[in-house]
Amino acid sequence: MSVDVKNLGRVAAAAAAVTTALQAATAVVAIRRGRRDYADGVWGPGLAAIALTSAALGRGDPWRRWTLAAATAAWATRLERQMVSRLRRSEEEDPRYTEFLDGASTAAVVGKVFVTQGLAQLLVSAPIQLAAASPLPRTARRWLFPAGIAVMVTGAVIEALADQQKTQYTQRGDDKPEVLDTGLWGWSRHPNYFGDSVVWDGAWLAAAASSPGPWTIPAPAAMSYLLIFATGAKRTRAIASTSSGSPSSFPARPGKRPRPPSWRRGIPGAGLELNQMSEGVMTVMKLRNREPGPAPAPPFAGGGPAGAERATFAAGCFWGVEAAFRQIHGVLQTSVGYTGGHVANPSYERVCRHRTGHAEAVEVWFDPAQVSYAELLQAFWRIHNPTTRNRQGLDFGSQYRSAIFCHDDAQAEAATASRDAEQPSRKRPIVTEITPASAFYRAEEYHQRYLEKHGHPACAATLQ
Repeated sequence: MSVDVKNLGRVAAAAAAVTTALQAATAVVAIRRGRRDYADGVWGPGLAAIALTSAALGRGDPWRRWTLAAATAAWATRLERQMVSRLRRSEEEDPRYTEFLDGASTAAVVGKVFVTQGLAQLLVSAPIQLAAASPLPRTARRWLFPAGIAVMVTGAVIEALADQQKTQYTQRGDDKPEVLDTGLWGWSRHPNYFGDSVVWDGAWLAAAASSPGPWTIPAPAAMSYLLIFATGAKRTRAIASTSSGSPSSFPARPGKRPRPPSWRRGIPGAGLELNQMSEGVMTVMKLRNREPGPAPAPPFAGGGPAGAERATFAAGCFWGVEAAFRQIHGVLQTSVGYTGGHVANPSYERVCRHRTGHAEAVEVWFDPAQVSYAELLQAFWRIHNPTTRNRQGLDFGSQYRSAIFCHDDAQAEAATASRDAEQPSRKRPIVTEITPASAFYRAEEYHQRYLEKHGHPACAATLQ
């Protein structure tokens, strides 16, 4: 092993001290001002401080440790400009923090937010710390260092370009298209977070030039986990126009895959458009427009409006699914909630931790004289990818499974027939569950009509 263990211990101790100081100072200010979302503002500076401290105290190859420090500082500077701008635009705390920390004591806030973020920073920066205390080998392996820096630069360029394209889109005013599906946003759902992930993949690659470096693979894996699962991506991905790039503010999964051919991706706009593949040609399925406006807000007395029938669907994040069905003429009432699980009265947090078995679902009350159950099924197939098990796009977990919860035998027969008719248009087997409906637990109020409340009446894939 070529690493200077004693020097690595010194670097790691200094990194921990710097991280602790920054998180503690931020916690004091944030809690006093009632702005716990200030934690977002210390993510980038914390990583930059670790990189610079490691470069200063390390005894490893000076070119590598200072190049990594400079690259990290440049990435953090751009991120921090965005973060400060976002925090200054609002005088109120980010509602995601308010919801997540509702009723939490000061000690709980410190532990859940600042301690957790500090530990994450130390883990994510582990390759940089190790590289600072390691010499470069004389073998061809040393070329992993410049290769890693090139990857970091590439990721930073992707992230910056994606943010620039997003900003240009949001500034276009009323003449902008309903969905941002051009440039990098036409390739990936969240190209800025893909770029963010690539930056830290590059840091790991640069560290891997030294023999112990590859063992720090949990670091980029942790960053990907943070971006995909851990810090609010699920709750904020639909509001892509306000993303910041910080794992604590909008860690909406690095967009590591192109959008599926059967549905459109992008920043949500004001209309809903469903794309359908027909003999290899992309066509648009249009359902009748509702007049004069969207479906009324739930609840209705007695559960559903008189004469209406009920349908329940799970197709990934229920924000966009609800928005899609609310655009269909004949849909009278919608609500989002949890069903198909084994625990009574589940909470959003427990469902996301995979402890209840529930799926995020939408309960739809519709007038069969205006829209048929078969038409709702057609919409269901168009607004999600029914061929991915326990996943929609970059939302992973059994709560995102594709499922149709049938309320009677007629619905079960119609769902089965519709699935069989849909299968030939798919390259992969449809994995949608068709199962009897069980108890439906209405989700927390802030989830209801979420996109409409935040100025986005439709999700990225929408109906017209």
